[in-house]
Amino acid sequence: MKQKSQVQSEELIIFVQKYQIKEEDTHTGYYWLGYEWNNLIPACEKCNRAKSNAFPLEPMGIRVKEPPLNRHGELETHLCRVDSPTLLAEKPLLLNPEIDNPELHFVFCPNGEIKAVTERGQKTVEICQLNRLELVLARKEIVDNVIDKIRQLTNDFIQSVINEDTLYYSLKHLFFEILKAQSPDNAYSQLAWFMFKKFEWFFLQPLDIKQQKIVKKAFQLFTGIK
Repeated sequence: MKQKSQVQSEELIIFVQKYQIKEEDTHTGYYWLGYEWNNLIPACEKCNRAKSNAFPLEPMGIRVKEPPLNRHGELETHLCRVDSPTLLAEKPLLLNPEIDNPELHFVFCPNGEIKAVTERGQKTVEICQLNRLELVLARKEIVDNVIDKIRQLTNDFIQSVINEDTLYYSLKHLFFEILKAQSPDNAYSQLAWFMFKKFEWFFLQPLDIKQQKIVKKAFQLFTGIK
């Protein structure tokens, strides 16, 4: 999963393994999918290592054990995509960000943890170790840095160090940075999505009442939502 810290190198994680599957000793692996691009997902080295050859299915899933061949013995490449009916029928428990919406399966919290809301979300968090300490602390640091900036700006305004125009300009810039951080090319982009969508939970609750009113108004002006 793409949750890499600044000190971790990014590599490609194989969604379905081309070698032996952890959950089924007799399975020879999905060797025919080894070079399918949609089977390769950007991930940090530690997530990749944690996942290893795990690929659990839901109880009603139908494990594919042989490559899809036509009557001439040729590989049916259109059935090698992870979103093909055959592979979807396996009902994998691991989330694939190429075809799944992670926000439907777990939520990011202000304390840096990820809370699963579905079985698939829980399995993905467990297998890829998405709540390992270094990730939790890195995510919390991102949230705390934004809170610190908001506190500093609002305190400066309340103490008349900056005027209203400067306050709203600075907060607008900060909100825009959170929006930009949602780009899939950025580390912790899913965290940024939750930071913006659940703004009050992340950034208003830690403030005092006066600060909350100031920041809430600024965020409403920025989003156009009242």
